Amino acid sequence: MSVILAAAWLAATPAATPDTLDAITVSASRRAQPVRETLASVSVIERAQIDRSQASDLLELLRREVGLDFARTGGTGQTTSLFLRGTNSNHLLVLIDGIRVASSNTGAVALEHLPLAQIERIEIVRGPRASYWGSDAIGGVLAITTRQPEGPEAALRVGSEGRLGLSAGWGVRQADGHFSLTVGGEDYDGFSAQTPDGFAYDPDDDGYRRRHLSLHAGRQLGSQQLSLSVLALRAETEFDQG
Repeated sequence: MSVILAAAWLAATPAATPDTLDAITVSASRRAQPVRETLASVSVIERAQIDRSQASDLLELLRREVGLDFARTGGTGQTTSLFLRGTNSNHLLVLIDGIRVASSNTGAVALEHLPLAQIERIEIVRGPRASYWGSDAIGGVLAITTRQPEGPEAALRVGSEGRLGLSAGWGVRQADGHFSLTVGGEDYDGFSAQTPDGFAYDPDDDGYRRRHLSLHAGRQLGSQQLSLSVLALRAETEFDQG
Protein backbone atom coordinates (compact mmCIF):
# COMPACT_ATOMS: atom_id res chain seq x y z
CA MET A 1 0.00 0.00 0.00
CA SER A 2 1.37 3.39 -0.95
CA VAL A 3 0.38 6.58 0.80
CA ILE A 4 1.27 10.09 -0.35
CA LEU A 5 0.65 13.08 1.87
CA ALA A 6 1.42 16.64 0.86
CA ALA A 7 0.62 20.04 2.26
CA ALA A 8 1.57 23.55 1.26
CA TRP A 9 0.40 26.92 2.44
CA LEU A 10 1.21 30.54 1.80
CA ALA A 11 0.40 33.18 4.38
CA ALA A 12 0.98 36.82 5.17
CA THR A 13 1.17 37.49 8.91
CA PRO A 14 2.26 40.34 11.17
CA ALA A 15 5.95 40.31 11.98
CA ALA A 16 6.74 38.28 15.09
CA THR A 17 8.18 39.95 18.16
CA PRO A 18 10.97 38.05 19.95
CA ASP A 19 9.72 36.44 23.17
CA THR A 20 12.10 35.34 25.90
CA LEU A 21 9.55 33.33 27.90
CA ASP A 22 9.91 29.56 27.99
CA ALA A 23 7.11 27.01 27.54
CA ILE A 24 4.77 29.18 25.47
CA THR A 25 1.60 27.67 24.04
CA VAL A 26 -0.56 29.06 21.25
CA SER A 27 -2.91 26.07 20.95
CA ALA A 28 -4.79 26.36 24.24
CA SER A 29 -6.51 29.67 23.43
CA ARG A 30 -5.23 30.57 19.92
CA ARG A 31 -2.87 33.17 21.32
CA ALA A 32 0.63 33.00 22.75
CA GLN A 33 0.71 32.65 26.51
CA PRO A 34 2.88 30.88 29.10
CA VAL A 35 1.75 27.33 29.86
CA ARG A 36 1.52 28.15 33.57
CA GLU A 37 -1.17 30.76 32.84
CA THR A 38 -3.51 28.47 30.88
CA LEU A 39 -6.55 26.83 32.44
CA ALA A 40 -6.14 23.72 30.28
CA SER A 41 -3.72 20.87 30.91
CA VAL A 42 -0.87 21.49 28.46
CA SER A 43 2.32 19.56 27.71
CA VAL A 44 5.11 20.87 25.49
CA ILE A 45 7.73 18.56 23.97
CA GLU A 46 10.78 20.37 22.60
CA ARG A 47 13.31 19.03 20.09
CA ALA A 48 15.88 18.28 22.80
CA GLN A 49 13.35 16.05 24.58
CA ILE A 50 12.55 14.24 21.33
CA ASP A 51 16.25 13.48 20.82
CA ARG A 52 16.66 12.21 24.38
CA SER A 53 13.55 10.02 24.18
CA GLN A 54 15.12 7.67 21.59
CA ALA A 55 11.58 6.98 20.34
CA SER A 56 11.44 5.15 17.01
CA ASP A 57 8.43 7.12 15.75
CA LEU A 58 5.95 9.83 16.69
CA LEU A 59 3.38 7.45 18.16
CA GLU A 60 5.92 5.81 20.46
CA LEU A 61 6.79 9.28 21.72
CA LEU A 62 3.17 10.33 22.25
CA ARG A 63 2.10 7.18 24.09
CA ARG A 64 4.38 8.25 26.96
CA GLU A 65 2.21 11.31 27.56
CA VAL A 66 -0.57 11.24 30.15
CA GLY A 67 -4.04 10.77 28.68
CA LEU A 68 -2.87 9.75 25.20
CA ASP A 69 -3.35 6.28 23.77
CA PHE A 70 -3.48 4.78 20.31
CA ALA A 71 -4.62 1.67 18.47
CA ARG A 72 -2.67 0.37 15.47
CA THR A 73 -3.74 -2.33 13.03
CA GLY A 74 -0.22 -3.77 12.72
CA GLY A 75 3.41 -2.74 12.78
CA THR A 76 5.17 0.47 11.81
CA GLY A 77 3.25 2.51 9.23
CA GLN A 78 -0.06 0.71 9.68
CA THR A 79 -3.30 2.65 10.12
CA THR A 80 -3.40 4.22 13.57
CA SER A 81 -6.04 5.97 15.68
CA LEU A 82 -5.04 8.36 18.46
CA PHE A 83 -7.25 8.93 21.50
CA LEU A 84 -7.00 11.70 24.09
CA ARG A 85 -8.68 11.15 27.46
CA GLY A 86 -10.95 8.48 26.01
CA THR A 87 -12.55 10.63 23.31
CA ASN A 88 -12.94 9.49 19.72
CA SER A 89 -9.92 9.86 17.44
CA ASN A 90 -11.80 12.40 15.29
CA HIS A 91 -12.30 14.59 18.37
CA LEU A 92 -8.58 15.36 18.60
CA LEU A 93 -7.67 18.34 16.43
CA VAL A 94 -4.26 17.93 14.79
CA LEU A 95 -2.41 21.00 13.54
CA ILE A 96 0.85 21.02 11.60
CA ASP A 97 2.42 24.47 11.56
CA GLY A 98 -0.99 25.85 12.49
CA ILE A 99 -2.82 24.12 9.61
CA ARG A 100 -5.58 21.53 10.10
CA VAL A 101 -4.53 18.29 8.45
CA ALA A 102 -7.46 15.91 9.04
CA SER A 103 -8.99 14.08 6.09
CA SER A 104 -12.11 15.83 4.79
CA ASN A 105 -13.77 12.42 4.32
CA THR A 106 -12.95 10.51 7.51
CA GLY A 107 -11.55 13.14 9.88
CA ALA A 108 -8.53 10.88 10.41
CA VAL A 109 -4.89 12.02 10.39
CA ALA A 110 -2.10 9.74 9.14
CA LEU A 111 0.25 10.47 12.04
CA GLU A 112 1.91 7.09 11.53
CA HIS A 113 3.70 8.56 8.49
CA LEU A 114 4.99 11.78 10.08
CA PRO A 115 8.73 11.32 10.85
CA LEU A 116 10.30 12.59 14.06
CA ALA A 117 13.13 14.02 11.95
CA GLN A 118 10.70 16.67 10.66
CA ILE A 119 9.38 17.73 14.09
CA GLU A 120 10.72 20.62 16.17
CA ARG A 121 8.01 20.99 18.81
CA ILE A 122 4.77 19.36 19.97
CA GLU A 123 1.98 20.90 22.05
CA ILE A 124 -0.66 18.68 23.65
CA VAL A 125 -3.73 20.46 25.01
CA ARG A 126 -6.03 18.16 26.98
CA GLY A 127 -9.73 18.83 27.39
CA PRO A 128 -12.40 20.55 25.29
CA ARG A 129 -11.16 23.40 23.09
CA ALA A 130 -14.24 23.56 20.86
CA SER A 131 -14.94 27.17 21.82
CA TYR A 132 -11.61 28.13 20.24
CA TRP A 133 -11.14 25.55 17.48
CA GLY A 134 -14.57 24.06 16.74
CA SER A 135 -16.01 20.57 17.17
CA ASP A 136 -12.81 18.89 15.98
CA ALA A 137 -11.24 19.82 19.34
CA ILE A 138 -13.78 18.26 21.72
CA GLY A 139 -11.04 16.02 23.13
CA GLY A 140 -8.15 18.44 22.78
CA VAL A 141 -5.49 19.71 20.41
CA LEU A 142 -2.24 18.22 19.13
CA ALA A 143 -0.12 20.97 17.54
CA ILE A 144 3.07 19.99 15.72
CA THR A 145 5.71 22.46 14.56
CA THR A 146 8.08 21.24 11.84
CA ARG A 147 11.82 21.83 11.87
CA GLN A 148 13.49 24.87 10.33
CA PRO A 149 17.25 24.25 10.65
CA GLU A 150 19.71 27.11 10.75
CA GLY A 151 22.90 25.94 9.09
CA PRO A 152 23.70 22.36 8.04
CA GLU A 153 22.57 19.32 10.01
CA ALA A 154 22.39 15.58 9.47
CA ALA A 155 21.29 12.54 11.46
CA LEU A 156 21.58 8.76 11.11
CA ARG A 157 19.33 6.34 13.00
CA VAL A 158 19.83 2.59 13.22
CA GLY A 159 17.58 0.13 15.03
CA SER A 160 16.52 -3.48 15.27
CA GLU A 161 14.69 -5.42 12.54
CA GLY A 162 16.56 -3.59 9.79
CA ARG A 163 15.49 -0.08 10.78
CA LEU A 164 17.60 2.59 9.07
CA GLY A 165 16.88 6.30 8.84
CA LEU A 166 18.78 9.23 7.39
CA SER A 167 17.88 12.92 7.34
CA ALA A 168 19.71 16.09 6.33
CA GLY A 169 18.81 19.74 6.34
CA TRP A 170 20.12 23.22 5.79
CA GLY A 171 18.76 26.66 6.52
CA VAL A 172 19.58 30.31 6.89
CA ARG A 173 17.81 33.08 8.79
CA GLN A 174 18.43 36.80 8.33
CA ALA A 175 16.70 39.98 9.41
CA ASP A 176 14.70 40.23 6.17
CA GLY A 177 13.83 36.56 5.65
CA HIS A 178 14.58 32.88 6.09
CA PHE A 179 14.88 29.65 4.10
CA SER A 180 15.25 26.01 5.16
CA LEU A 181 15.06 22.58 3.54
CA THR A 182 14.98 19.15 5.20
CA VAL A 183 14.91 15.79 3.41
CA GLY A 184 15.15 12.23 4.63
CA GLY A 185 14.00 8.66 4.48
CA GLU A 186 13.53 5.50 6.52
CA ASP A 187 13.59 1.81 5.64
CA TYR A 188 12.33 -0.89 7.99
CA ASP A 189 12.33 -4.65 7.31
CA GLY A 190 9.67 -5.19 9.97
CA PHE A 191 8.19 -8.46 11.18
CA SER A 192 5.15 -10.61 10.43
CA ALA A 193 2.03 -9.27 12.13
CA GLN A 194 0.47 -12.76 12.07
CA THR A 195 1.25 -15.63 14.45
CA PRO A 196 1.59 -19.32 13.47
CA ASP A 197 -1.42 -20.32 15.57
CA GLY A 198 -3.73 -17.76 13.94
CA PHE A 199 -6.49 -18.33 11.39
CA ALA A 200 -4.08 -17.43 8.59
CA TYR A 201 -0.30 -17.20 8.66
CA ASP A 202 2.09 -15.49 6.29
CA PRO A 203 5.64 -15.69 7.68
CA ASP A 204 7.13 -12.90 5.55
CA ASP A 205 8.19 -9.63 7.18
CA ASP A 206 5.91 -6.61 6.76
CA GLY A 207 8.27 -3.81 5.81
CA TYR A 208 7.87 -0.05 5.63
CA ARG A 209 9.52 2.68 3.58
CA ARG A 210 9.11 6.43 3.85
CA ARG A 211 10.56 9.50 2.11
CA HIS A 212 9.91 13.03 3.29
CA LEU A 213 10.71 16.65 2.47
CA SER A 214 9.90 19.97 4.08
CA LEU A 215 10.61 23.49 2.87
CA HIS A 216 10.11 26.79 4.65
CA ALA A 217 10.70 30.26 3.22
CA GLY A 218 9.78 33.71 4.40
CA ARG A 219 10.33 37.34 3.49
CA GLN A 220 9.84 40.43 5.61
CA LEU A 221 7.67 43.04 3.88
CA GLY A 222 7.52 46.04 6.17
CA SER A 223 5.28 45.14 9.10
CA GLN A 224 4.10 41.96 7.35
CA GLN A 225 5.81 38.63 6.73
CA LEU A 226 5.15 36.51 3.64
CA SER A 227 5.67 32.80 4.39
CA LEU A 228 5.66 29.56 2.39
CA SER A 229 5.66 26.09 3.98
CA VAL A 230 5.65 22.74 2.19
CA LEU A 231 5.56 19.26 3.74
CA ALA A 232 5.55 16.19 1.47
CA LEU A 233 5.57 12.54 2.55
CA ARG A 234 5.52 9.31 0.55
CA ALA A 235 5.15 6.01 2.39
CA GLU A 236 4.85 2.37 1.35
CA THR A 237 3.49 -0.18 3.81
CA GLU A 238 3.40 -3.98 3.55
CA PHE A 239 0.70 -5.96 5.33
CA ASP A 240 -0.77 -9.46 5.46
CA GLN A 241 -4.27 -10.23 4.25
CA GLY A 242 -6.56 -12.69 5.92
